[in-house]
Amino acid sequence: SNECKKVAAALPGVSFHEIVGDELRDLGYGGLYGVGKAATCPPRLVILTYEPTLESATATVTETVALVGKGIVYDTGGLSLKSKDGMPGMKHDMGGAAG
Repeated sequence: SNECKKVAAALPGVSFHEIVGDELRDLGYGGLYGVGKAATCPPRLVILTYEPTLESATATVTETVALVGKGIVYDTGGLSLKSKDGMPGMKHDMGGAAG
């Protein structure tokens, strides 16, 4: 989330918010909480919001766009579901989530 904070700080109109650990469960993000609760680092949801300023908006805003991505550092399917030969390829499951 530190990288996300840096991105938000560098871009005008972008704000950063994160929901971490037990707060995820308390706010109804049970799936995200359940998958990540056993990890060394607590699970988190990072929210970057862009609100254009009057100076930066050259046209009227007519629609809302949401970009959603997931980042799981390692396969969450469970070690018992894969043979030892099937595990090496799972390290690519993290996609762009690992920094």
